[in-house]
Amino acid sequence: MIYIYEKVCKTNENPYGIKQIKNENPFKKGPCVVMIIAVPKHLRDINGSLRQTAQIVNPDIDTNYDKNKRILGLGFGNFYEGSETFSQKAPNNEETEEFIDKYFVSLFTEKGKKINVLEAMKNFRNLTFIAYCNGARTFVDIENCLYKKLKEYNYTEIEINMILSQICLAAISGNVIQHKGSRTLALSFGDINDDKYDGCYNSSFKIINNRKAFVNCGTTLTLATSHSKDHSLYRYMTGDYILSPRISSFINTSLNNAIENQNNDIINPITYEKIDNEFRKLDEIENKKMTMKL
Repeated sequence: MIYIYEKVCKTNENPYGIKQIKNENPFKKGPCVVMIIAVPKHLRDINGSLRQTAQIVNPDIDTNYDKNKRILGLGFGNFYEGSETFSQKAPNNEETEEFIDKYFVSLFTEKGKKINVLEAMKNFRNLTFIAYCNGARTFVDIENCLYKKLKEYNYTEIEINMILSQICLAAISGNVIQHKGSRTLALSFGDINDDKYDGCYNSSFKIINNRKAFVNCGTTLTLATSHSKDHSLYRYMTGDYILSPRISSFINTSLNNAIENQNNDIINPITYEKIDNEFRKLDEIENKKMTMKL
């Protein structure tokens, strides 16, 4: 089984600010960020990763819930309430397909038939994923199952690529996305000194000024630093002076575009160019700071 948890305001009913989603489809209701960590063994692991995400998209989550920036995380297998632990590191094929049927099929079908491609694109624009470390493998399994389902409902290859391109994925220190690529708008963030980060070690991979590289690896872009060996979600999300602001920019650009599309009759697609434009703004700010120091 795949469980969905949401970061919410702290209340007497939810003293830790986390609750399980049971009787709704959050993906259909509006923009959300979905975190998939490597090994969600304990509920506190998921809660901690959602807290890290909240620092980027809604730091006031304890008292200020934003329905347009829902923060979600996944747990797998059986859940044991006494110890608040999960039995699996990742879902199996049957659980993944059940998850797709329950939460995704309604985003691209109506009464058992495919819907207008632009409408499906708009629905999928609600989705921003963050996959940390081996969470990238789980995302790939979800995407592959989703691709199969879209084919079953007679979407063409071009239509499928159009639809899936509206999912944004931040693969943080991932080790799968970079090599297999993704039909989603995927950007991998990694440190070449992190031995758990299996990056694009080929002739096209370069470290620019010993700071960063923005390279195309298949259908997935990779942004990397030459930094410390610290393999930590906290460090990537908030402690890396190159990657952290760009992870924040990527996620918030995706969310803001999704919010914009909620009020549009037609879709304004997300693209790599829009993300790159935001990164260029960060470069300009950094360059100005360096100039002032000189």
